[in-house]
Amino acid sequence: MQNLRYSERLPAIVSLIVCAIGLSSVSAGWKKIGFSGKEIRALAVGNDVLRDRQVVFIPVDDSGVFTVSGPDDSMYQFLYQNSPQDRPTGRIHSLLVAENGATVLVGSDSGLYGGSIYFSSLPIWRKTSFASTETVTDLAESDSVFCAVTASGVYRAKNAFGTWWPCSLSGAPVRPASGSVFTSITSWPVGYGFVVGSAAAGSGAATGKVIFGSRDARSWTDGVCIQECTCINGDVYSLAADTHMTIYAGTSKGVFSAVDFDTGCWHSHPPQLEMPIRDMCLARMNSSGMPPDIYVATDSGVYLKSIQTTASAAWNRLFDMKTFAVEVMEVSGEYIIYAGTIDGLWKYDKSTSVIGIRSGKLPHPAAERPAVMYSIDGRMVSRKNRERYRGVYITTQGTCRTRCNFR
Repeated sequence: MQNLRYSERLPAIVSLIVCAIGLSSVSAGWKKIGFSGKEIRALAVGNDVLRDRQVVFIPVDDSGVFTVSGPDDSMYQFLYQNSPQDRPTGRIHSLLVAENGATVLVGSDSGLYGGSIYFSSLPIWRKTSFASTETVTDLAESDSVFCAVTASGVYRAKNAFGTWWPCSLSGAPVRPASGSVFTSITSWPVGYGFVVGSAAAGSGAATGKVIFGSRDARSWTDGVCIQECTCINGDVYSLAADTHMTIYAGTSKGVFSAVDFDTGCWHSHPPQLEMPIRDMCLARMNSSGMPPDIYVATDSGVYLKSIQTTASAAWNRLFDMKTFAVEVMEVSGEYIIYAGTIDGLWKYDKSTSVIGIRSGKLPHPAAERPAVMYSIDGRMVSRKNRERYRGVYITTQGTCRTRCNFR
């Protein structure tokens, strides 16, 4: 009878064990801090100018934009709660906090919206004059000029609430190659212009085209505006720039980098991480010219790698849930990682266990290595030296087929 009762309880015991394993695979140190069941497709770190602190901006479908402070997960603030009739509705795809911290832009299914952070308690959500019926999939700012990307066009404005103009080349609007769509945009440092990436539409052939904006961000016009580069072997899903004139492209083949407008090729650093890079975040940039740490969001979770340690360092997987957006905030010398996922907002803020990927290929989930103790950058270090090492840089390899020449 005792054996029978034990056998009856066995499925429940096994179920509990499976649940425990499932929870641990998310990676210790991560916790969900809000918006359960919501897809968070964009994140941005900016300053709360009213309270003089860093916050994370979180766009939530059918709700609007929220902020949360780094040290206190519970301190959520709903931006512009007094203007519900004007706030973004539907799915929110893109988010930008202006360089001066005064303006936030949001691209949703219902249009492009903006608001002033200085007056966050007032009803000031406003729909901009952006006239395209397509959804804004990404936003960027350079030298006080704003740029927005839709599937088939690139638009700019000298004032977020002013007139938005389509960008042109040789007198015609900038368009992606046949069978492709624009996916992402970022700006060069120090106001040098913009970079736009494209990817295949549906199951079309990958083009990997990247378009470079003019050095004069305010003058995206014929004769000085853009050149096209097709030397990336893969679709471009995300772009980011550091403080030393380097642009990073997150593609279907990993991450590539190029320097300034004079680059002859996009560079890679094996081993590879061959999966779509949905979003990238640069951290620990310094004045010595060293490359930054890069955190990436993928369908398999959050990964990080650092070329400051070694260009051939392994990929490290920090989080194993489908992730759309990733941001890093430094608070009191500690790095806090935020992940926008298919199931709300998650946070990681201490050195803890991560899954180390030690080869160019990702292991089958059933054969995944057990968790190992690492520092926050994913490298195994002694407890004595733990504080000396942080951050990771992403690299991959690819082929270059075209030299890009710029005016």
